[in-house]
Amino acid sequence: MSFLDQILSQLGFSGPRKRLALRANQEQELLVEAEQLLGKMAWEDIEPIEALSTDYWKIKDLRQQRVKLDELIEQSHADIAEKEDQRAEVAEELERQIRRKNEEKQKVLPKLDENILDQEDLKIEAEGIKNRFDGLKVKLRVLKNEGQTEAELEPVRADMTKIRDQYNGLKTQLNTKKEEFDRHSIDLEKKEDALSELKNQLRTRMRELTGALGKKSKALAEQTSHRDSLEREEGNLYQNIGRFLTRHPDDSQATQEVVKKHQSAIQKVRALRHSALHHQTLARL
Repeated sequence: MSFLDQILSQLGFSGPRKRLALRANQEQELLVEAEQLLGKMAWEDIEPIEALSTDYWKIKDLRQQRVKLDELIEQSHADIAEKEDQRAEVAEELERQIRRKNEEKQKVLPKLDENILDQEDLKIEAEGIKNRFDGLKVKLRVLKNEGQTEAELEPVRADMTKIRDQYNGLKTQLNTKKEEFDRHSIDLEKKEDALSELKNQLRTRMRELTGALGKKSKALAEQTSHRDSLEREEGNLYQNIGRFLTRHPDDSQATQEVVKKHQSAIQKVRALRHSALHHQTLARL
């Protein structure tokens, strides 16, 4: 068995008959394509042929439908491209706004951290002053118990007044820092709320665009499928025209004129049909 026979055998085509059948099938496929090509070449001339007149008008109708569909398909592609661009712009805007809001937050956060540290320092200092004040209170009580005069106690009272004023001053500073902290916190909260609202708006817009894009894509798929269906129907009509012209060349005067105009192509189709039938016959022997 030759190498070619082995390959054909593996493919299910063993022996001369199988090879002839394969050849016949291939030629049959070529014949269909040739008939369609002939019909496509001749269809504009067939309207006077009574047997093909209906095919002529069907093809004109199909072509008109395809032109409209092509316009719709082109518009759908443009709409999809527009929606995709808009979706990309929304995504970029979301990223840009998040980056900007984060930068604004980063400017506020150090102020909050610094404020907290300042408050801690003020509290520590105030605690130390309070301890000194408490110590002077104890000292004053002890000196009183020892019988010291008011004049002798006056320096202690003066120190206590001075320390009390220092303590009150620290409390004022601490309250100011707390108010400042609250302002920064509110500012930060507003920025976070604004960012959250913006995210929701952009995400809603993104969902709308994605939904619209899905509808446009579905419409495009339906339009493309319909167009493919029209092309198949048109191809069948072309094949019918090509087959008729090669099998009924003397049907009418109008047919003869069309056959004469496309004689070269018709002869090639006939030769291909003859070869396909010949190999089919040999395959059955």
